[in-house]
Amino acid sequence: MPVHRSPIKSIRSDKKKHLRKINALSRLKTLERKFLKLVGDNKPETGKLLEGLKAAFQKAASKKLIHKKTASRKISRLTRLLNKKSA
Repeated sequence: MPVHRSPIKSIRSDKKKHLRKINALSRLKTLERKFLKLVGDNKPETGKLLEGLKAAFQKAASKKLIHKKTASRKISRLTRLLNKKSA
């Protein structure tokens, strides 16, 4: 356990950041699962969900919750999947 004030505060803030990151990543995974389910069922509202999913991934990348290339790769793969299923 740290003795000085600064490390104690950093432990507290690290915990908060960690919880925020877990919450955001969980939300992304949930949106991705919903999207994949809609693509499998060939629902028409899949395109709208993809736009929301793109925005969520880009926002997570801009806040450095995930790497920007990871976000780009996931968006690309999901878009390609939607185009393949709708064609």
